[in-house]
Amino acid sequence: MILSNGLQQFMIKQALDVVKGGPISSWIAATLGRANPLSLPNLLMSSKAYNSPHTGDRFAKHKTTAETIDAGAEEALSDHVLRLGGTDLIDDIIWKKEHGGDSLPWYKQLGGRVLHNRRTGPLGKLIGYPNSIFNSIMTSLTRMPHYNPYSDVSVNFMDEPALTQHELGHAIDFNTLTGSRGKDEGAVSKSMLGRLGAGTLRDLYTFAYGLGPVALWHEAQANVESRKALVQAYEESDRDPKKLRKILKRRAQVLPAGYASYIGAKLPGLPRFSAIPAMLAGKGYGLMVGDSPSHIEEKMGPIMMKRFNEALKKKKKAASATGKNKP
Repeated sequence: MILSNGLQQFMIKQALDVVKGGPISSWIAATLGRANPLSLPNLLMSSKAYNSPHTGDRFAKHKTTAETIDAGAEEALSDHVLRLGGTDLIDDIIWKKEHGGDSLPWYKQLGGRVLHNRRTGPLGKLIGYPNSIFNSIMTSLTRMPHYNPYSDVSVNFMDEPALTQHELGHAIDFNTLTGSRGKDEGAVSKSMLGRLGAGTLRDLYTFAYGLGPVALWHEAQANVESRKALVQAYEESDRDPKKLRKILKRRAQVLPAGYASYIGAKLPGLPRFSAIPAMLAGKGYGLMVGDSPSHIEEKMGPIMMKRFNEALKKKKKAASATGKNKP
């Protein structure tokens, strides 16, 4: 009976959960983070960099964004957590909280998400503890959105859904790298050896981020995977194509500045402090392509572009009929 219940629990998909960050981290980000001059470059990405994403009706906005990405990401975001406004070291390294209605025995909670992340190998669990502590402190002080691959958690300190999408894109990239493909793309292997091998490869992919130019690949993939998930979610539902176009336009305006900062910081041969000039260049590029209809429509894909054009035709037809009926 116990074995049967355990297998049943294993087979149930643990869904993405969206939560508010821990109180200490959220307080640091809201006070010291805003006062820290190192957080000023965030304004180049978004004018909402100092607006918290977890207050008022903003939380619901980011939750909807995350659920849309999840709908187009197969199994890659199962058991993933998006935190808004702050990190949570208790959940990460001490006691894994029960997210999404899951009920966990104590031995699957002690040690936090780092220990119980089935997508990482032994190296990831070992390095995950000091890394999570350091990143929790530094990102709170700089209000820097990020993805923690060791605990499989995305964090956004800003009221900018494009950045929520980007961080979830990192999770999709990491979790589909060595996960199963096809119908259950991103699902965790059911065999211990499979999880060990896939987790070790995933850990190596994580470590490669520190090699400089490899970070550019990681950041590009986060943008690509989040956009693909968005488009797929819209294609598989009756969501308004005009809303997708609006979302993609905002992404085009926001994300290039962040990506350019990595070009300035990670490419060898560039002088120190190149990240800020690169961000300025990226911001200019983003504003330019954000006003380019052809660029946005290309990102929508043929299916959603067809729906968008059909919606425009219906609107014009309705407006024309209304005009003819006027006295």
